[in-house]
Amino acid sequence: MFFLAWMLICAALGLFFWVALSLRSAPIVLSLMFFALIYCIRPAMIMLGANLVNPALFNDSAELGAFALIYAFLYLSAALVTVVILSAARPGFGAGLFPAMSSRVDTVSALVAILLTIVAMGIGAQLFLKFGSLQAILFAAKITKDLAGTFGLRSLVGLGAFFSSVALLISLRDRRIGKTAIFSLCFGINLFVFSLWGTRLEAFVLLSGTLLVLTSRAGQIDLWGIVKFSVWGFCLLFGATVSYIYRLAQLSGSWEVAFSRDLTTTTAVSMHMTRFDSLMLVVQDFTSGLHTRVGEDFYNGLIMVIPRALWPDKPSQLLIGQWFRQWYEPNAVNGWTVGGPGEYLVNFGLAGVILGGIVFGVMLTVIHSGYRKMGADQPLSVMVSVVLVLIVVPEGSPIQLLPRVVLWCIPIWLVVWAARMRLRAPVASVPKVPFPGR
Repeated sequence: MFFLAWMLICAALGLFFWVALSLRSAPIVLSLMFFALIYCIRPAMIMLGANLVNPALFNDSAELGAFALIYAFLYLSAALVTVVILSAARPGFGAGLFPAMSSRVDTVSALVAILLTIVAMGIGAQLFLKFGSLQAILFAAKITKDLAGTFGLRSLVGLGAFFSSVALLISLRDRRIGKTAIFSLCFGINLFVFSLWGTRLEAFVLLSGTLLVLTSRAGQIDLWGIVKFSVWGFCLLFGATVSYIYRLAQLSGSWEVAFSRDLTTTTAVSMHMTRFDSLMLVVQDFTSGLHTRVGEDFYNGLIMVIPRALWPDKPSQLLIGQWFRQWYEPNAVNGWTVGGPGEYLVNFGLAGVILGGIVFGVMLTVIHSGYRKMGADQPLSVMVSVVLVLIVVPEGSPIQLLPRVVLWCIPIWLVVWAARMRLRAPVASVPKVPFPGR
């Protein structure tokens, strides 16, 4: 049954990929590739004998895996139907939410990249001065949570990496060797400082977006582009795994601990592919109606945007991943990401999964429309769509939509808007003097 369910979702993904290629939609293709990592590659690993994230928690892994895939299939199918209907009936649906581009946006993006890189260098230097070493910084970020109030600074560094990537891609397009070297350095600096918070998915997303532009034809996605991107993507996946092992070694102080898991499980954890494992646990323990969240996580997503400075008593546990992992491991500090289908399932049951799939389809259509409006051949447009589908609403999850819009979308929109402004110096009025003799 597990294998049949896996074949079913692979077929649905294949059909969805065909639709995305017909639409020439880079954001939909990239979103589906991430979805495939979680709900095709990860189940295949498990069927071939890879360990689950915590094997002792699972009863019958084959049965749980089959039902988890069925829920994921329903979610994906609802999204597919929604994208097809909206794309046919309402071309350009939601494009009004995206700003129009101007010819000056490339220059403004480069200036913002340099400015934010300088800020990132200052932030990184301050972190090293305060904590003394990379190991101490990572420990403060992931274990003691001493960096919990600095996520605004982390977002600034992430935006620096975003605009550095855009500026780098523009320099490569225009064949400017000097600028390419400068913005490659800026991109690397921002990614390094960004990683000091233990962030890996966002850095992987920004690198993936950069690769997507480089392996496509001026941002236009096709089958050959997907093949090239997949080859480089596997290299990126290997790099992410190595980075995760190094981070574990730094946190634990032991390479033996870092290599305690098998390589496939480590790879799955490093790339958040264990969202499928989380969905299996949701199917096992939360589909009876006894422990459903009844929308609590969606409410938490709304209040999450309120700064702690304005709300000193703001609850420390608002993320669904933290609650979910502590349900099984009460003393755990970090969480387990649940993923789109799992979030809807644990909050609203089967009806929520169908509704969530429709919401996912609407989001993909809107992002595709914005991608076309901002220019499918523009690096900024591609990178914006990548951030939207993999950071702001990964797998169509809207729980953290509001805070991520504030931290990512609004600053990017403001930069695009600023590029359209035309600043002119005021011209002093000169009184008219009649010519002599008049």
